[in-house]
Amino acid sequence: MSAAPESPSCFIIGEGTLVVPCAQALTERGVRILGLVTREPALQRWAEEQSIPHVPPGEQVLPFLSQAPFDWLFSIVNLSLVKDEILRLPRRMAINFHDGPLPRYAGLNVTSWALLHREPQHGVTWHEMTQGADKGRILKQRLFDIAPVETAFSLNARCYTLGMETFAELAEELVAGTAQPQEQDFSQRSYFGLASRPESAAVLDLHGDVDVAHALVSALDYGGYPNPLAFAKVWLGNAPVAISEARRAEPASEAAPGTVLDIEGDALTVAVQGGDLTLKGPKGLCGAPLTWPDLLGARMLAKGDTLPAASAELRARLTEVGTQAGKAEAFFLHRLEALAPPDLSFLGGSSKDTGIHTLKFDASELAPGWVTDLPPEERLLFTAIAFLARLSPEPRFDVGYADASTRARIEGVEGFFASQLPLRIELPMKDAPEQAAGAFRKALTQLRDKGVLARDVLGRSAQLSNLQRHGGEVAYPVAVRIGAAGPAVGGAALVIDVDAQGQHAHLHFDATRVDKTRADDVARQLSAFLASLRSAPGKAVGEHDLLGAEERQLLNRWNDTRREFPHDATLASLFQAQAQRTPDATALICKGASLTYRELDARAETLARHLRGEGVGRDVRVGIFMERSLEMMVGVLATHKAGGCYVPLDPAYPAERIAFMVEDAGCHLVLTQERLLSHVPAAAKRALAVDQAWERIAAAPEAQTPPATPDSLAYVIYTSGSTGKPKGVMIEHRNVVNFGIGMDERLGTERGTWLAVTSLNFDISVLELLWTLTRGFTVVLHAERHGAANEGKHASRAMDFSLFYFSSDEGERPEGRYDLLMESARFADTNGFCAVWTPERHFHAFGGLFPNPAVTSAALAAVTRNVQLRAGSLVSPLHPTLRIAEDWSVVDNISHGRVGISFAAGWQPNDFALRPESFPDRKRIMFQQIEDVRRLWRGETLETKSGTGNTVKLRTLPRPVQKELPIWVTTAGNPETFEEAARVGCHVLTHLLGQTVDEVAQKIALYRETWAKAGHPGKGTVSLMLHTFVGDSEASVKEVVRGPMKAYLKSSVGLIKEAAWSFPAFKEQTTLANGNFGTDHLSAEEMDALLDFSFERYFQTSGLFGSVDACVATADRLKGLDVDEIACLVDFGVPSELVMKHLPLLAEVRKRSNAAVGQAPAEPELDGSIPALMERHAVTHLQCTPSQASMLLAEERSREGLKRLRKMMVGGEAFPVPLARQLSETVSGDVVNMYGPTETTIWSSTQPVKNVGEGVPIGTPIANTQLYILDAQQRPLPIGAAGELYIGGAGVVRGYHNRPELDRERFVPDPFSAQPGARMYRTGDAARWRQDGVVEFIGRLDHQVKVRGFRIELGEIEARLGEHPAVRETVVIVREDIPGDKRLVAYLIAKPGEPPATEALREFLRTRLPEYMVPQAFVTLSTFPQTPNKKVDRKALPPPEQAQARGELVRPEGETEALIATIWQDVLKLDKVGVEDKFVDLGGHSLLMVQVLEKLKAQVEKPLTLVDLFRYPTIRTLSGFLSGDSGEEEALKEVAARGEARAAARRAMQQRRRR
Repeated sequence: MSAAPESPSCFIIGEGTLVVPCAQALTERGVRILGLVTREPALQRWAEEQSIPHVPPGEQVLPFLSQAPFDWLFSIVNLSLVKDEILRLPRRMAINFHDGPLPRYAGLNVTSWALLHREPQHGVTWHEMTQGADKGRILKQRLFDIAPVETAFSLNARCYTLGMETFAELAEELVAGTAQPQEQDFSQRSYFGLASRPESAAVLDLHGDVDVAHALVSALDYGGYPNPLAFAKVWLGNAPVAISEARRAEPASEAAPGTVLDIEGDALTVAVQGGDLTLKGPKGLCGAPLTWPDLLGARMLAKGDTLPAASAELRARLTEVGTQAGKAEAFFLHRLEALAPPDLSFLGGSSKDTGIHTLKFDASELAPGWVTDLPPEERLLFTAIAFLARLSPEPRFDVGYADASTRARIEGVEGFFASQLPLRIELPMKDAPEQAAGAFRKALTQLRDKGVLARDVLGRSAQLSNLQRHGGEVAYPVAVRIGAAGPAVGGAALVIDVDAQGQHAHLHFDATRVDKTRADDVARQLSAFLASLRSAPGKAVGEHDLLGAEERQLLNRWNDTRREFPHDATLASLFQAQAQRTPDATALICKGASLTYRELDARAETLARHLRGEGVGRDVRVGIFMERSLEMMVGVLATHKAGGCYVPLDPAYPAERIAFMVEDAGCHLVLTQERLLSHVPAAAKRALAVDQAWERIAAAPEAQTPPATPDSLAYVIYTSGSTGKPKGVMIEHRNVVNFGIGMDERLGTERGTWLAVTSLNFDISVLELLWTLTRGFTVVLHAERHGAANEGKHASRAMDFSLFYFSSDEGERPEGRYDLLMESARFADTNGFCAVWTPERHFHAFGGLFPNPAVTSAALAAVTRNVQLRAGSLVSPLHPTLRIAEDWSVVDNISHGRVGISFAAGWQPNDFALRPESFPDRKRIMFQQIEDVRRLWRGETLETKSGTGNTVKLRTLPRPVQKELPIWVTTAGNPETFEEAARVGCHVLTHLLGQTVDEVAQKIALYRETWAKAGHPGKGTVSLMLHTFVGDSEASVKEVVRGPMKAYLKSSVGLIKEAAWSFPAFKEQTTLANGNFGTDHLSAEEMDALLDFSFERYFQTSGLFGSVDACVATADRLKGLDVDEIACLVDFGVPSELVMKHLPLLAEVRKRSNAAVGQAPAEPELDGSIPALMERHAVTHLQCTPSQASMLLAEERSREGLKRLRKMMVGGEAFPVPLARQLSETVSGDVVNMYGPTETTIWSSTQPVKNVGEGVPIGTPIANTQLYILDAQQRPLPIGAAGELYIGGAGVVRGYHNRPELDRERFVPDPFSAQPGARMYRTGDAARWRQDGVVEFIGRLDHQVKVRGFRIELGEIEARLGEHPAVRETVVIVREDIPGDKRLVAYLIAKPGEPPATEALREFLRTRLPEYMVPQAFVTLSTFPQTPNKKVDRKALPPPEQAQARGELVRPEGETEALIATIWQDVLKLDKVGVEDKFVDLGGHSLLMVQVLEKLKAQVEKPLTLVDLFRYPTIRTLSGFLSGDSGEEEALKEVAARGEARAAARRAMQQRRRR
């Protein structure tokens, strides 16, 4: 039996929309697509979804296509030539799509040329690919009439649509083997090349034929899409203006050609020979919109005046130069796409100066042997360029260039062509200068050969839309010129001028962008560079010096920080000496308890003795897994006394991270506390609960282990690693001892009270805890709520916990949607929870998994044995009373008497589709049903009507197990419902969403009072539903639940209103004219800000969120409100596996909340908040991160504490200028900016914060520390030049634990130190020296990003945005939510009051920063997410819903608009769209447009093509077309009426072309 024949196969090369339907047509006919060659990201993603391999065009195409034999190669909208060796690969044929009728319109952009020639017909062709472009046999061709309103845009769209239709037919014929190729008649052939351009640079002849002018505009009207040819232009006598579209004005006037007939906004009507034209959309050649009144008014032209005609000489000159520009356009377009200005520190800034700062150097200053092969003027220019290359970290860059030859090329037509050309500099910095000069000369020659660039390329090319512009041209930050006059070039921060004779060079700095100080810096660097050239002219460019001798000496003097320090000291010896000096002084205070220095020393010594007995000695690592407490500090000091080093393990950190640190560090022992023993990672070899084992510890005999020495490890602290795994930094005692000397100098040694607020896992805690205790300070430990099981005022009272469910179902049918319900119910059943609740919800995704709680409870009865099974809630008015009793009696039997029901009246009108008659009186019906169900449950009868209308008395079966049915009433907050529930003896189920804690407390009190008055036994049960997620810390929990909670809140307008109207700015924003609440008018960003605000409010007040300790505290507060049960809603959008993973922590909350039931109530706890501690202990010193400082400033009580400080140290992240100003104005003592990485021991430099200017410097190096600003070759940079900061000296630590490869990368030999083996640390921070010897921090090098070729500092954007009067804090990041789509996003916290509008922020930044540094999106948040170290967690910042703010949203009206809007929202993944929004402006592209087409065609009866979607780009215009209001019928009639005229035009055109 023979094998089945293999199905045919193909490869596709192409871009754009047409590829997808053609590929679908092939697969439908059994053709296998083996691969796709495309550079378009959307197509690449589509290929991946279809499991089709893909590669971009380039060298890898040939091997990609050669993997296996295949039948056809399809080239679909592919503008690249396909090589002959590729054409030979397919077994059957290579086939190309051409958007024109062959052979008459071969080549490129033929739709435009057809319109320009006023052809009556056009068409598409599928043809065989051969060596000659568009010369192969025709396989399929289809012609169609061109409508009089046709433009290049619409004609291209029609060709695309026809391409789809004809390809389906062609694919059928290819597979069937019936295709009949036809040879072309080359006598009819016309070819239009890539460089072909319209005559006269597409300037309209308004004194010529109206049809010719109209055809020119239509041929160049690409509807806002990239235009490969030219803008149609009008000559205004002294400059051209581009126009977007033209239409015939009817009826025609009889005015003279060129006469202005009407001027209105963007429409100008002018008389032309044979008719009138209305010209719309005037714009500059760079694409900037203009208006006709402004344009004509500036030239004293008005209605009735005549527009000037372009002379024949001008038109001829434009044709001549335009032809050259067409040939060079591809070259310049490619260069401009990748434009990369020099990476110079002084570019992109701003200054308060005005005018020009000028530097000069002459040819006489050059060495005679320096690059003698160049002409004098080029030699001098090359010297200046070489200097820039030496200054720039990237020696490959672009500058704007002009000389006599480039100016001569465009003489007389300067307004049409660019005055500067992009000169690419790429010097071989390590080679001999002659080779660098040769590369420069080659680049110059190439540029001169190309010569001309049309100005309108900038406006026509979408890929250039983000380039900086000035005066309608590209704004090059650096411009260079030979033989030009005048120091200024528009848009340039630096202009380098060389005279034509090559004798003098001038560097002109725009003083508004480069201040005098920076210009002076460059002058010094240039002087040093020229001196280096003179001393060694044959040295490579990259080796010449930028640092003069005097400057080098100055830098050495600033780094001369030699100080004596005790080389034999350890932290243990320093602490012991201090304890002997001040034994009775208070050393530590925490949670109301305190220890003197004598007591602390004694306790630490006791524990140290035990540790030595356990083998702890020199360099032995001891984990400190303790809550912030006196024991924690005893553990740290005891570890040092025993000779070991501590490894901080903050219990607030994620368990996985703790486990990694314990294992990676190889902890010999972990010190902990009894309540944390169960959380000690399994990787720990041994764990010791210090509080539990103290008696045994105190009895330990003396033991000896190797003591610590100054070069022993003091601690190993873990910091974030780039690989995702933390890295352990090893710090020795000598490092910390030297650090202490530095702090003595900067902070003084006068004793005071230091409030320690920093996690032990953050190395800055060493200053708070160890420097202080070796200097005699009193240290107050701030502790988050970590306590024993009986913590809290109400610990002795019981609290039940249950699980609650209300998850969403989006209509799909994935497996396992009820897995969480079943698995978590099993967990609840075996872990002491009292019940599980399932709701009733109908006809909506929100809660859609639960239409029948009786059914879900029956299912749960089969997998549980202990928990009660409750309806939370049963909407009883939707159901017959008898059926309620029957259903739940069945479940009661299956569960052996474990059911309970919370009755609800219902609130969603759609639910009442089940029983619409019940809706108006639903609450009364519910309470009646409660009584009736009770009677039936007890076995009584219910009188009702039978099917015949007779009155019957019925009992329900089966009989339930429970004698009385436990009944709750669900209430969202109505006090009357609380009262009525108590009156009829029902429990209540409520929640905190939409109610404050105080309001709920009042309603519970009302319920208890009413219950007692009614005489019911007991007091009833109050069950409170809370969204619940318990984690390791508040920060980690907030990160997990933010997205799900925001989605939850968004689904309920009422909940958002509760939050919004609690804040004046949001209340004003969301109050409609009629006084009602509304959000539909909000932009995506405003809505997101509102949701963020709402989330923050509900996170803090209305959920059970946070660590176990925090949730135990919440439960205790709820006990105080007289709540009996917390119903924990766990399925609100957090992934199921994560919910299950964290349920044990919730069980721990339940356990601890009930551990002290029956015991005597605890004493009230002291207020342990930071403001309370500052006030109670008269705190004099505080250290924190800027994020923490900002939060302290925001609260009045803590501001009072800040005012009393003697010293406030701020560090750990960038210090925003507005915050620095606020703190310096608030704190009565000194505010000090602290800088330093962990790898150089805590802080390496400090700077007093006074008279805050434009930035907060990081200051000067501390004792025995050196700061180096180095280039990529690790050479010192001059003062003012930006480079990477390296740190050397006594603070450089031992290295990373077990990371030798990272040690080699980050700890490098210090060539500037005389000490053998000295190393310096690469910080990865960008910085510069100031003239006053202070170092400025610029930003993280990994926060430096390239945007449109410019290297920018995110810190600079943050600083400028922070200057806005309404902005309190800001963070700027680069997001890449869609692969390849990088964008700047600014996050901000607004000051109280009206939050600033996006457009206002954008305009504010535009006055201070170049356009490329203005973020694409602004997101207002109420707080920033934070890491456990209280730094901003940049990774947790939410993505903006939409990158650009949109105007006022116009809502859909009518069914058609609503249908289109729904489809757009689905395809674009947006929550709302406006009917005036354009599809492409909302992020739509051609592939998504195809999806819209398919969905619409399935919904509407009217025939619809892709052309229609292009023609009608908004919902409103498309809806009008689908409703028959588009005027299409009239257009078609006009086609028929003009048929004969068109045929005559075609014949005349053919005759002209044959001459």
